[in-house]
Amino acid sequence: MKIKTILLFVFTLMLSSIVQSAEFNSIKEVLKNRWDYDQQFVTVKGIVRMYDREPLHRHDGFVVELYDKEDMVNIFSFRFPKICHGDSLVVTGRFYAEGTADRSSLRNYIDVTRGSVKIIQE
Repeated sequence: MKIKTILLFVFTLMLSSIVQSAEFNSIKEVLKNRWDYDQQFVTVKGIVRMYDREPLHRHDGFVVELYDKEDMVNIFSFRFPKICHGDSLVVTGRFYAEGTADRSSLRNYIDVTRGSVKIIQE
């Protein structure tokens, strides 16, 4: 019984350190080293600057400009939660230095289709 309790404690301690070590990449860092981050999953935090609520075509996705201070990255997805200009977001997705997203050429964008978008309170 004592060994199980100790193992459970050690496991909980390890799990909490993993959760606490979850870091954000700064947008500046991702853009500065864009070829190193190309096609890698990143997590960034920023503020919504532009959001096109209506796609151009029925099957088009949405592009959101996310910025932190002076750097900006495009966020692409087919679905977003209800967001507005000025909202703070944490997004996780695959970064592309160059590529196409839904028939459009984009540079420096994060595809969150298989990632996540979370609205945060600051």
